[in-house]
Amino acid sequence: MAMGTKHPVSVPDRTRHVRTGFGTVRVAMVLASGAVALTVTLAATSAQVSGRSNPEVALRMWPFAAGAASRLAEARLVSETGSQAIRATRDIATRALLREPINVVAARVAGLTAGLEGNEKRGRRLLNYAESLSRRDIPTQVAQIEVEVADSNIVGALHHYDTALRTDDVADQLLMPTLVAAASASDVAGPLARIIVKRPPWRMRFLYGLLTTNPWPSTLIPLVTAARLNINDALERDFLNRTVAGLVARGKLTEGAQFYARATGTPLRAMTGAVRNGDFAGEDRIAPFDWSIVDEPGLAGIKDLVDPAVLQRASLRNALSLSIEPGRSGVVARQLLLLPAGRHTLQFTAGNVDSSDRSSITLVCNGTDAPIAAVRFPVSSDRPKTVSANINVPDGCSGQWIAIQAATDINASANQGTQPWVSGVKVLQTRVVSEGRS
Repeated sequence: MAMGTKHPVSVPDRTRHVRTGFGTVRVAMVLASGAVALTVTLAATSAQVSGRSNPEVALRMWPFAAGAASRLAEARLVSETGSQAIRATRDIATRALLREPINVVAARVAGLTAGLEGNEKRGRRLLNYAESLSRRDIPTQVAQIEVEVADSNIVGALHHYDTALRTDDVADQLLMPTLVAAASASDVAGPLARIIVKRPPWRMRFLYGLLTTNPWPSTLIPLVTAARLNINDALERDFLNRTVAGLVARGKLTEGAQFYARATGTPLRAMTGAVRNGDFAGEDRIAPFDWSIVDEPGLAGIKDLVDPAVLQRASLRNALSLSIEPGRSGVVARQLLLLPAGRHTLQFTAGNVDSSDRSSITLVCNGTDAPIAAVRFPVSSDRPKTVSANINVPDGCSGQWIAIQAATDINASANQGTQPWVSGVKVLQTRVVSEGRS
């Protein structure tokens, strides 16, 4: 709360204390808006749901009950207005604090009323004392947020946001939406990133809130990067997948590739002109720059080992088997590539392919679906076969989707054929030899 003479819920009065430019005032108002509601809500809730919810009765029974007096002062702070009422509330809180110096509620209310009466120095001293008694007292943290906002101290306000959000779910529910909204401002995002890099326990709830903001704020990627998410953690990997997919969906392929490279430890140069995990031996971690494999009834891609005895190339040990019902068709796996424009060679090995199979590998340009190539699996019921096909990536095709399309003849019987597989998927850039060179 700002230490002024107006009621603590008056945001305009509070922001008059902000002495910097318009941009900071706007940020301060965003940061403070949740704090106002929280001050009122928690104060009222504390008075209503306490096991001793009628402090006036308790005081009539025992006038020296500091706990009851502090709760009465807290309730009056919310319900009573006017200078005389504030003075009376201050007196009640002060007496309670003198009787019980470790009463955090009394210290907080005494500090708030001192501020409302214009004694900012005393008010801040009492709020600091209340916080020293208990960092878990949410209304005290909210009051401290307002004090820091009034001084345009975004770093200080975020410190108290951090403290409050570490405490309980009530603070999370009421403060998190305000923090997410404020994070779109660069002067908030900078110091906030320095908190997130320390991996506070609330960081994933905050990041998911930021991710669901529409449109995405420009500060999202720096804040996500600061979180240093662990790709081996299921929840954090899910978030990484959503972030990369969101960047790609927004046409930001380069940013998506950079984010993928940082998250997986992949050299950025390896992202250009390469199929990742083309032999299906490794783990696919972040789509769409890793394989996204379908697993549906009647249409699925299954990573499996291949019997070395049937392979022509000793380097292949793993493959993607295509499980498909007769007459069914669809994409079983796809990946986003970043091939440079020019000539390339698509290469793959397929096995267990009979005459009823119509499976293929296709490439299309991202965004336009303009076809680049479509290469059928070769019939190879006895021995696997390797296919090489020349392709040309046109100018302006900055990203390409490579897809494994499973399909069978509509007249194929359920007992016909075997389960085809594919491995060794590569796209190699064709070396162009200039005229006059051998």
